[in-house]
Amino acid sequence: MYYFFYIPVGTEARVRGTPWGTIALACANVGAFLFFRLAPGFEPEFYRLTLLPGEPSMITSITSSFLHAGWVHLLSNLLYLGILAPPIESRLGTTRFLIAYLGFAGLANLAQAGWMLAAAPDLASTPILGSSGA
Repeated sequence: MYYFFYIPVGTEARVRGTPWGTIALACANVGAFLFFRLAPGFEPEFYRLTLLPGEPSMITSITSSFLHAGWVHLLSNLLYLGILAPPIESRLGTTRFLIAYLGFAGLANLAQAGWMLAAAPDLASTPILGSSGA
């Protein structure tokens, strides 16, 4: 793995085949971002899909991983996904990779919710977004 100031720029791992799971996840992230940016009037639905630390659920811990606060947030998550995910998917296979990705995304968001509740209970209604923990 090669880094430039905490930004991954490459890996020595070989990728066998096309990483369809990684491509699907990237498309889902971009699609969700564009939908909620371009479709007016869907703010309540966006908020319902986020994980609220005061109301944690496994479903919203996963759906919130496809939502991003802005372009920089989305693109930084896609950068890590694009560099780190293909070798992992190649090693695990697409199905196991997708299960692992969704599971770790959900668990990471739930862990963040727990930490927020413990450290700052007044943030219980602050939405958690993104797939940084996946």
